[in-house]
Formats: sequence, C-alpha cells, structure tokens
Amino acid sequence: MKSDLLAIGGIAAVTMAFTLGLLNVDRAGADGPGEGVQPLILQPTLTLDGCVVTISTDQSSYAPGEKPKLIVEATSTSDQPIEAKLRLAMTSAGLASRSMSRVMNIPSPLWTHEWTVSIAPGETKRVVFDTNVELPVGQVVSIRLADSNASGSLLVPLGIQQRESENSPADGSDTTL
Repeated sequence: MKSDLLAIGGIAAVTMAFTLGLLNVDRAGADGPGEGVQPLILQPTLTLDGCVVTISTDQSSYAPGEKPKLIVEATSTSDQPIEAKLRLAMTSAGLASRSMSRVMNIPSPLWTHEWTVSIAPGETKRVVFDTNVELPVGQVVSIRLADSNASGSLLVPLGIQQRESENSPADGSDTTL
C-alpha cells in the first residue's frame, strides 16, 4: 500500500511538471526582441459551387506593429459565370493572462471585410487586401475565410464591434484594397 501511494505520488509529480512546462513554453520570450507574429490561416482553401478560393498573407511572419496584407485568389471551375460572397476576418487572442487559467481567451476582431467577386468561366481573380491593422504584441492572430451565404459562417462572437475596411469597392475590381 505504501509503495502504491509512492507510485501515485511520483506519477502525479511528473504529470504536474510536464503540464506546467507545456503552459510556459509559449510564454518564454513571447515579448522578447526579434519575436515575430505568424498569422494562423484556419482554412486556406474554400471550395464553393463552381469556385475555389484561396487566402494567404504577403509575408510568412510579421514584426509586432506591422500591417499585413491578405491575398485572395478566386478561380472559377464552372462553365457558367459565378458570383461568390465571401467574408474575411482577422482576430487576435492573448495568451492566458493567468498561468493556471482554465478559461480560454475570447478572440477580438481586428479586421473584417465582406467581398463579392464575379468570375467568368475559367477565370482567376487575385486581390490584395490591405488590412491597415497593426498586429498586436504577444497575441495569437488568426485569419479566416468563409462563404457569407453559408449558415454558421459567423467568425466573431455576437456583440463585438467589428472594424470594417476603409477601402471596400462594391465590385471587387481593384487589385489592391
């Protein structure tokens, strides 16, 4: 019985040390010099009826305070003209404020944009969106692309105000927004 208690105590100690180590991995050097922000693109390719849309960034990582540009490419796979209504969003969430927090931080919207693109059969349109948003220090930045017409495409929690892009042409014909 005494050896069982020692074994259980030893396993608990190793588990606790491992867990605390995992919690502190992301915190080490998060605000240190030279650390970059690497936006996480949650769904880089979106396939719609007759259209494939991809999203990427102009750089693989950014220094805190830099303003990323999003590159969206829509390609028609149909023999009919296509009109796709898309929603782009960039959110940020801070690292856990308390080292032992069990509550996940709610993402805050940094930038959203609704875009309608018309594509002829076999055509590809490429647009660069200038987000004009400085990336925050010590935050996890996520980029999302969704079909505006689909149910469940809500990208940020209800009740949070969104900052809309200042440059938003109705037809999406500009190459840089």
